[in-house]
Amino acid sequence: MRTWIKVIGPDGKVVFCNLGPTGVALIGRHPNNRIVMDEPGVERYHAVLHYRQKPYCIQTLRKTQLIFGEHCLTAHACAFLQPGDQVHIGSHTIVLLQDQPVISRHN
Repeated sequence: MRTWIKVIGPDGKVVFCNLGPTGVALIGRHPNNRIVMDEPGVERYHAVLHYRQKPYCIQTLRKTQLIFGEHCLTAHACAFLQPGDQVHIGSHTIVLLQDQPVISRHN
């Protein structure tokens, strides 16, 4: 089973990202990140998602913050994720998915 992330941008644009087999995905503004969020409120390297084994964990880097549920995580904090969980970083929302997303096309 592959791990997917749905990224919802501040403009409502949705992008699906297959995370691949590495087990670790960097999130941030820098183009070398697996999940790139290009906005001033997001640090170059903002967070890291560990998905090699369950439970998956998203961890903040440096003095960054993210919102998970009703909690604001700061400075190297870690939150365990389940499929469907939403995390807010800057104006972006990421959603953890387990199976390949079904994309409907309307003619």
